[in-house]
Amino acid sequence: KIMSSKVDYESDGKYDEKEEKYDKYCGDFALDLPKVEVISIVIEPSAENPISAPIDLKIKFDLSRDVVAAYWVLQLLVDSTNSRIIKILGETSVEDYPDGESEMSIYIDEVNVSGIPTSTLANSGLLMAKFMADGEEVISVNMVVNVLKKNGV
Repeated sequence: KIMSSKVDYESDGKYDEKEEKYDKYCGDFALDLPKVEVISIVIEPSAENPISAPIDLKIKFDLSRDVVAAYWVLQLLVDSTNSRIIKILGETSVEDYPDGESEMSIYIDEVNVSGIPTSTLANSGLLMAKFMADGEEVISVNMVVNVLKKNGV
């Protein structure tokens, strides 16, 4: 976790107040990551469908500052008492986002669940859209996924 702290530093004989982010785990000062406010989420299909069905996700969001070379990663997380599996489903292309309102869009042709045991897949999971900027995860938009067996499948 990153916590905020106020730091005074001396510059040209004057004291200025500067806000930096301090990572309490490694003791380094981190970049001041942008603030992100999610405005809307549209995911298709929105009704019940096979687990391998395509996903079309759009997220409209507002940024507190310009962000250079950022991208989104879409992941599926499923877990059970014995294991946790996170599969990367896809990534958007790297782009620059201006201060203010923007939109991301990602289309996944097929959700590949090979390698995930049926017992693990049959639990609730998360579809996670992570915004990556300045080499860091800025925000994770998490959507609950319920996988059910129908007619033995």
